[in-house]
Parts: sequence; C-alpha cells; structure tokens
Amino acid sequence: MKKSSIWKLLFSALTVFAVVVFAGCTDDNDDMGAPYLNVTPENLTFDAEGQPADEYNGTFIVETNRPWRAIVEDEQTWVRLSATEGEGDAAVTVTVPASNIGQSAKVTFEVYNSYGALIQKDVNVLQGEVVPPTLIFNETAGSESVANPYPLVADYTGWNTTGEGASKVSYEGVNTSIRASGKSSAGAYDGASGPNVIFFGSAPATFTVKNITLASGQTNLKLTFGGQYYDGDNNDNNFNKDNFVVYLSANGTDYTPLSYEVNDGDQVDPYWVFATKNFTLKNATSTLYIKFEAKASSKFRLDDITLMTGNGGEEIDLAGGGVVPPDPSGDAIYENNFDKTPAEKVDNKWPFLDQTDAWQNASGTGNSTVTYTSANVSVRTSGKLSGGYDGASGSNKIFFGSAPATFDINTITMPAGKTNYRIIFGGAYSQSNGGTYDNIFKPESFHVAVGNGTDWSGNLTYEKIGGSDTTDPYWVQFAVDFTLKEAVGQLSIRFTADLASVFAIDDVQLVEGNGGQEVDLEGGVVPPDPGEATAITIPELIAQMTDTEAPVDANADRYLDAVVMNDVAGANYTFNNLILATENATEAGNGITLYGSQVEPSTLGLNKGDKVRVTLYKGLAKVVNYSGMYEVTGAKEATWCKVEKTGTVTSIPTATIAAADLAKYQGMAVTIANASVAQAGVWASASALSSHTFTADGANFTVFCKQSDEKNPSVFLDVPFKAGSGNISGLAAVYKNNSQLVPRNLDDVAAFSDSSTPMITGVTPASLSFEAAGGEKTLTVSVINQGNNQLSVSGLTAPLSATVSGLTVTVKADPNTGTQPVNQMLTITLANGNSKEVPVTLLGVGGGEGGTYTLIDNLSNLSAGTYLMAGFRAKGEAQSGSATEPNPAAEDYYGVWTGEMITGNGKTDCETLQMTFANGELTKIDANVTNSPAEMELVAVDGKSNTYYIKCNGQYLASGSKSRSLSLGADPAEWVFSMVDKDGESRLVAANGGCSLQTVDSSFKTMIRGYASANLFLQKELVSNFENSNSWRDHPLQEFGFSDSFL
Repeated sequence: MKKSSIWKLLFSALTVFAVVVFAGCTDDNDDMGAPYLNVTPENLTFDAEGQPADEYNGTFIVETNRPWRAIVEDEQTWVRLSATEGEGDAAVTVTVPASNIGQSAKVTFEVYNSYGALIQKDVNVLQGEVVPPTLIFNETAGSESVANPYPLVADYTGWNTTGEGASKVSYEGVNTSIRASGKSSAGAYDGASGPNVIFFGSAPATFTVKNITLASGQTNLKLTFGGQYYDGDNNDNNFNKDNFVVYLSANGTDYTPLSYEVNDGDQVDPYWVFATKNFTLKNATSTLYIKFEAKASSKFRLDDITLMTGNGGEEIDLAGGGVVPPDPSGDAIYENNFDKTPAEKVDNKWPFLDQTDAWQNASGTGNSTVTYTSANVSVRTSGKLSGGYDGASGSNKIFFGSAPATFDINTITMPAGKTNYRIIFGGAYSQSNGGTYDNIFKPESFHVAVGNGTDWSGNLTYEKIGGSDTTDPYWVQFAVDFTLKEAVGQLSIRFTADLASVFAIDDVQLVEGNGGQEVDLEGGVVPPDPGEATAITIPELIAQMTDTEAPVDANADRYLDAVVMNDVAGANYTFNNLILATENATEAGNGITLYGSQVEPSTLGLNKGDKVRVTLYKGLAKVVNYSGMYEVTGAKEATWCKVEKTGTVTSIPTATIAAADLAKYQGMAVTIANASVAQAGVWASASALSSHTFTADGANFTVFCKQSDEKNPSVFLDVPFKAGSGNISGLAAVYKNNSQLVPRNLDDVAAFSDSSTPMITGVTPASLSFEAAGGEKTLTVSVINQGNNQLSVSGLTAPLSATVSGLTVTVKADPNTGTQPVNQMLTITLANGNSKEVPVTLLGVGGGEGGTYTLIDNLSNLSAGTYLMAGFRAKGEAQSGSATEPNPAAEDYYGVWTGEMITGNGKTDCETLQMTFANGELTKIDANVTNSPAEMELVAVDGKSNTYYIKCNGQYLASGSKSRSLSLGADPAEWVFSMVDKDGESRLVAANGGCSLQTVDSSFKTMIRGYASANLFLQKELVSNFENSNSWRDHPLQEFGFSDSFL
C-alpha cells in the first residue's frame, strides 16, 4: 500500500455563523410566501427571417418569487435565450436564425430550491409553418411485473404499444429480455416511463420493431428513444454510440445504419440519455422496421421508442442502402486521390508537399487554375491507407505533421452562377497510447474552410457518409455541404489539423450539391445584419466591467474589430484565451481577453497579427473584471460569439512602459526597458509554471512562462536565460490581480539569451517520501552547458543525508523511531549555475506499513508532496441534517477524493469515496465499489510562501469566483494556505478564486465543494494526532439539500 498523508478538510462547528454567511443565498427556511411561477405567453412565434411574428416581440415574461432556470429541450440548438437562470421577475428574450423550415422547440421554466424543482411551466418557440407531429409508433415496454429469470422478448406479453402506425407491429429479439432492475428511466427525460426496459445481453444482441405502418407521404420523420449504458466492473455510465447501433429497413431484410445524437444524461443520476434523429426517407414506404443492436454484452438498456412525423433531416435511401449524397451535376469540379506515383522517402524522411509531385494527381472541370500551399504536411504510404468507403484509393495519403498543419487547394475555377456545393474527403486519425491505438476521428481538432485565397470562412461542419473509424483500416468518408451567399469565379479549400502527427486525408472531391451551411466570401467575412449588430470598442467594453458578469448588451448583438495578439507558434499563452487589442493602439486600455473553448485561437486557425471581427450575441456575451483581468466570456453551453478573420496587419506596435503600468496595458504588446534579473534560470519547465522576478527602475515585476511539455509545448521549454540586463518584451497580463509580462517568443527575450551558463533544467522525481524504516532513493538531474561544473547537495541533516555521483543524487534516510514525520528541503546546486530544491519526507512510526497514512495539522509541517484529500463525517450524524431524513452515519468515516468531478445544474464538485480510517489504514465502507482514492500533489509555487498548486491526474484543481465552481484543467491555480483561530483551535485554511473547500454528504454521493465564504470553510490539514479528530465534530448546515459537514 502506498504511503501518503490524508488532507482533512474542516468546517465550522457553528450553525448560526453559517447562516449569516449564506444570507446572500435563497434559504429554504426564508419566509418568502408560497412559491409561484407564471410565464407568458405560452407560444412565441417567429417568421422565416427569424423576426418576431406576434405582439410579444420575442420575449417571455417570467413572474416568480423564487430562483428560476430555463431549459431548451435537447437538440433544439437554434433557440437562443438571453438568460437561462435568475431570481424573481424577469424578461427573457429569444432569438432564432432565419430558416425556411417550419420548426418548434419546447422551453421549460422551473423554480427551485435546494431540494430541486418546485414548479415547472412549459412554453414553446415556433418558427414558420409548424405542422403538429403525428405519433406513428411508441413503445414503453409496459409496467407488467417481471422478475428473474427475466422474460425474453418473444415471451413477454406486457407491451404498451401505441400510435396510428402500430396496429401491425410485432417484436423480435436476440439475447434481449425485459427487466425492471437497475436504475429506472423514470424522470430522466420528458416522457420517460420506467420501470420496465429492454435489456441487451450477450453481444451481439438485437431488438427489432417490425411492420410499422407509414401513411402515404410520411417521409419526414423523427425517431427518439431512451438509452442507458452501465459497466459495473469499471463504474462507467458513458453511453458509446459506436457500440449501440440503430438500423432502418423497408423490407426487414436490407438494413441501413442510422446515426443519432444523444444528450448528456449519462453524466447525472439516473444515467439515461435521450437520443434523437430527424431524417427524410428518399422514397416513401408503407412499412418500416427499426433494429437496435448492442455490440457490448450486458451493458445497454432501451426504453420509450417513439417514431413521429417531423421536419425531416438527413436523407436516407432504404433501397440504396445508405445516406443519400446530393446528386452531383456533371463531372467533379476538383478531385484528387494523390496517387500520381507512390511516395518515397528522401534522406529517410517522408517529403513535404513542396518537395515532390508524387501526390499531384488532380482532375476536374476547375483544376486547370489550381495552386497549392501547405505547412507541415507530407505525402506518405506508411501506416493504414484509405479504405472501407466507396472510391477509397489507397496508396498515397496526405499526412498532417507538427501542429498547426495546413493544406490549401487554391483558386479552383467554379461553374458560373452556381452556389450549392459539397466537399468530400476521406479522413483518418491514429494516436498510439502505449501500444494500443485510438482511431476515433476527432472533428473538433480537424477543420475544413473555404475562402477566396486571402480570407477564409469559419470552420465548416461536416458529416460522416461512409467508412468506419472502429474497424480496420479505420478510415471515414466525410461530406461538407454548403451554400455560397454569392456565386464566385474561384474557390479555395483549406484543411487544418490542430493536433500533431495524428491526422491524414485522401480522395478529396469538390462537386455541386444541394447546399447547406451558408458562406459569404464577399470581403471575407459575414457582416452583421443591417440594423442588428452595432459596433463596440475595447475601451467601451472595459468601461462596462465590474467584478460581476453582465451582458455586453441584453437587447442587441454587438461587433468588435481587433487584432489577435496570441503568438500561437510560441504557445506561451493560456489555452482558451483569445487575446485581442485595438489595431495600431499604443495607449493603455486597448487590450482584452475573450475566454472560452469556442475562442481558442489555434482551433480557429488564428495567429498573431490576424485581424478579426467578433460578433457578441445579445444577452449571451458577458463582460467581467475577473480578478483584475479584462474578460469577455459566456456560458460554456451557449454560442455567445462568432469570430471571423478579416485580414492580417503588417506589424504590431509595441508600447514602452514602466513595470508599474503592466495592468493598464494588459492584452497589449509592451517593452520594459533596462530590465534586469539577478539569477540565471530556465524560462519554462515541464514540471510547473515558471514565474521569474525581474527589476526595472527599482520596481520588481514578474515574467511568466506556462508549464510546457510534449503535450503542451512552448518555445520556452528548457531554454536558459542569463543574469543581466536589457530590454524585455511580451504581452502585459494580469493573473489574480497581479500584473505580469508574458513573452510571446524568443525574440521578446533575446537580450537574455544564454548558450553558455551551466543550468539545472529539471530533477526527477520532484519530491521524495520514505517510510519510517528509512532506505535509499535516487534523483536524476537534467542539465545543460555543464562543462566541468559539478553538482553538490546541501540542506539535509540527520536522519536524512544525500550524496552525488555524476547526474544522480542518492538520498539516504535512517529509521525514524518517532511518531512525527521529518520534512526537510534538499538543495541541488550546479557550480557556476543554478539550484533546485527537492522536498524530502521521512514518515513517523505509524506512517508505514500497518500505519500507512499520517495526519498533519500544522502549516509548518506542510510541504510540497503527495497526499490524499478527504472530509470527515461523525458517527450518528444525520446525513441531510434533517429530522425527516436523518439516515445517521453508522460509524466515523471519511470522504476521500477519487480525482473525479461531479457536474449537475451548472455546479461542479469533487467526488469522494466513503472510507474508514484506523491504525493508519483506509478501508472502503462498501467493498463492492470499484472507484479508488486518487493521489493529489501539492506543488509549491515559486517565490510565494504557503502557496501550492493542487494537481491530480496531470490536471489542476481550481475554483471560480462563485460557489460550487470547482474544476480540473490544464491551467494551474494557486491555493493559499494559512492558519486561522476558530472555536478555540488553530485550523488550516486553503483558498482559491475567492472560495474555500467544504465536504457535503447526501444519500447518493459524498462530495467536496468550493464555496465563496472563506471564513466558513476551514481545513484540518494533514493532522498528526488522529485521536484529536473526535473533538472537531461539526454541526450540520442545511444548504443545497445536503448536510454540510467538514473535518
């Protein structure tokens, strides 16, 4: 068993104090009167242009005396709400895009308290001519009592079959039965029936609905069903569509696969997804068969199968056996199978595209004018070659190397007057993971765009039309359907890979099609609709900001013209941050940061100097002064902005400023003259963030480089700098109200370039821990420019010692006969170079085998190292803090963090495992639970005392500024530890983002949460004497429907 320390988190024992702290929240005991909810009107109507078509002007009026939230039904992403939550009366504005298809969406408003929803009200958004759906078929599997041995499909008689086309329906099953075991679908989605479900046993298992009757003209259809996946061995509920396949047939013999989409129901209890597919039959049929196949044994459940008329969608040819591609008009405009001659290596390397013409085998009516440009793209015949789809050519493939990699097919001559087109290509993804391969194609990291050779569209969506990434040779055929707003004489196509050396393409075609997503290439950017979006500047956005998120404009879209400041190639920026500045500005207050996954510059194909227009959607895009940083953002699930490239500037001006003015110039390129640094070092390392202290005009300032490694590289990794002085440049930035300078590339720090100073670049491992019995362990030191300079060690005293041999340091620990651990800091020094510190811990008696874990409660004993994080619940304590649901704990136990997060209702917490602790040993209360505690590492922040990053499974724990906004991500977050006197005891507190940590417990989960009341959440950190824990019992606090208890 591994030796570690338990991090115990402690909550205040005073319920009264807790009530005061939570006064800003809605408490279930507040006298607010009986809850009520009114939402008017019942229906909002819009025309085909997306404009309100009734007297309500596109707005729902909410009247209530409680917190409320609004939920748009799954898959109806065309509906945008100005607000999805609030408290009290509100006006919620709805916007929809133009569409010539009649469509409708349900919006559910609900008021709630800590226990859940109190009242719900459904309203509708209607556009165009909406035809009420006709229920053709529905099956809920009935409610007849079933028990083990469960009846097979053929033996079951309790079916509940309805719908106008269901009179002739029968069912056929292979290895499928009817069960009422496991988690019921009831309550998981609208119309979920429970309790009986169709269970798929030994794979392949199938369930077929036979002889559904379709009326004449019923070709536009919608299929929905509930599905659940549960792998008990791995405690996994993630629904994998590749292993649960749906087929359609007109005759019961020839089946066509049908793709579908699912919601995120598998992430929350009871772990049922709701699946939806809108489709159009190419040819009408009087009879339809639906088959469901599970490719994994005893993992899948099915319920509530529904077929109804709809608005149509992807065209399905049941006679031709597949998705119907648009009929091309005449010959291909451009096509290339890249197989002129087999590619061969040059100097044992596959040639880049500009080094050979082996791939130039293009033809088509528009090919005569084509030219090519590319970056980091080669032609190869290695690995898996294209296959598995119609027209797959094999032989040469186009391989995308170092990211970002791009391949442009330029100036294709287009047919006169035509606007509807389709791009077809074969694609493959292959990532080796320790001898196994991931071949699932990642469309979010591979992009297709069209342009006029200078300006490009945004990333176009594409759909799978053939092949498979789950069977050999793992190639998929995709189609991009689009409509040009105006016909063009020439068109260019760009393929971009965001991930290095994993993507390949083959068999590219451009043909006429039926059209799809609209693209406007006039001027290279889709302008805002006249009279709708209006301009806003960066200074105007900054002027709006407070420390609370607020809409940029609740009533109208706004657009911003700016220049990208991120140096994507240098890569020294925080992921999902798009940094923008006013073009040619050198005055302070002209830089800003957009934050969110939809604005990551590498994904958008943007780089330093690109001009962009950013449309900020009304009510959805928000501004906030986030701990001193000027930020524009939006909800993760909302499309709150659109970013489009409009050109590229020839140069970016740099302002020369004083270090004290960095915060004012954030987001802008600056230079600090005559800066100096006293000690040489390495700009960036693979083990931690790097903050270097520089001085200019007598004032210190921080130069920041992110943590860099092979998966998250930057040009600064292991690059040394020398002590000295000179000008230093970069982007001004703010992090947690502290200003810093962030160099973009090595040119920004050229004055400090060092190719000769001896330097330690890393020590592996970063810390050591010994059992009480002692022993020997080694550290490996990485250096550059060592020459004749030798390593030396210092800092350890008995019972710890260290010796050096070459680049290996051996640390020896003599036995520790005491009960307290010994914590010391080993310093490794390279002569004429730098030093590195390594924390070393020797556990006390009771911290080794038979006394595996140790508790520590004093800040002086806290150091960087590996721990478990846990919260305490006392024997006899009510689980919910409620007399009506006491469920008292049968014994003292700890909720130990599993390294996983729980997300629901917009909140994110740490999941924990219930365990007892005795004699240094941790034991699961439920031995059948498969998850396990996860070690987390406290990583010391350079130059900041008692400040650590909390790292688990390669990611960092952080908290937003709001309660219950914990997250695990790539960006380290600083947790500040301090001692606080509370209730006659001195307790250890850790805080980040304005929040501290607390454990809560419910009947189904134990969690660790972040709350925004720092005085409330006091942590008993690594307590040395476990016996004292009995005196730290807390009183339950009722909040969010859980009993909040911390120790």
